[in-house]
Amino acid sequence: MKLSFYLLIIFALSCSAWAQTRSSVPTADQEARAIEFFDRGSACKPTDPDCQIANYTKAVEIYPQFAEAYNNRGSAYYLKGQNDLALNDYAKAIDIHPAFTQGYYNRAVLRAARNDPAGALNDYGRVIELAPDLAFAYLGRGNLYLKGKDYDNAIIDLERAVNLEPALAQGFYSRGLAFYYKSDFGRATADFSKTIELDQSLNLAWLNRGVCHGRTGNDASAIADLTKFIELEPNDSRGYSLRAQVYERAGRNEEASIDIKKAASVSKGL
Repeated sequence: MKLSFYLLIIFALSCSAWAQTRSSVPTADQEARAIEFFDRGSACKPTDPDCQIANYTKAVEIYPQFAEAYNNRGSAYYLKGQNDLALNDYAKAIDIHPAFTQGYYNRAVLRAARNDPAGALNDYGRVIELAPDLAFAYLGRGNLYLKGKDYDNAIIDLERAVNLEPALAQGFYSRGLAFYYKSDFGRATADFSKTIELDQSLNLAWLNRGVCHGRTGNDASAIADLTKFIELEPNDSRGYSLRAQVYERAGRNEEASIDIKKAASVSKGL
């Protein structure tokens, strides 16, 4: 099962940590000009990373120890898909300010996306040391454990995430997957139900809850959930294939045959 990550790169919203991040004292004029360009970068449209990069670059040219500006420029590079430059900027921000939580968090998200689980786990661990109440850090680390099939540690972290943020649908969804892989279908079903309650856009929760119902012999509920998934994702062959299996088990062979044919046609893009 492919995991979907709801983790976001974080932009620094202000330069409140200026006094903590500088290693040399800027003049009043340098400080004012650097902050001006930082604010201009923050005011750029979210869809205009070039504007952001230009202004954050000006800020660090004026004051090279401006950790928040490096962090934000790194996030703009990330939006452009220039991941090496993003990593360099996050590293620079962390080098300037070793307790800069946002820098570690953003680098963790990027390292996870680049299939560097060891690096991402280290960064998430540092985030949790610095900000033990940041739910998204537990979510990120929990998803990495889940991807690495370390389901027990995944459940521990995802439990912490949803306790901190009870409306965090992705936390319940990911924990549901962990329970599923441990064959704990009852708790998996409960977590997928909570996901659906919190976020109607997470369509895979319907699919996975349907699978759990099927694994526990609740064919009627399985068919209902898989039918809902098919309504939401009519071009995803998995819904038809899985519903066909339930129909076959229930002796509804004609309906199963129809779904098998539909799954094949969808897979071929017909």
